[in-house]
Amino acid sequence: MNILEFLVKPPELFSYNIKKLDDISGSFNGITTSFSITSNSTAVTPPSSQSLIVNLGGVIQDPSDDYSVSGSNLIFSTAPVNGLSFSGVSLGPAI
Repeated sequence: MNILEFLVKPPELFSYNIKKLDDISGSFNGITTSFSITSNSTAVTPPSSQSLIVNLGGVIQDPSDDYSVSGSNLIFSTAPVNGLSFSGVSLGPAI
């Protein structure tokens, strides 16, 4: 694809791999660190932790320190406590 094709392609052609992750905060208990990654109840398997944007309690988490990914599991360094909010986005496969 040349630069002109890139510039004239509609944005929806580039966003099909971006997925909003399902809310896992209902499972937070201060003990569990590993959670299934899903979007619309379908497993998501990101290529790396850098392929996710994870927000806990309004704070964007650092993929190098705060969490990792193993298959379709999100593993936090510290177990999230009950009542903490969660939101996440998968940016899709590596290009």
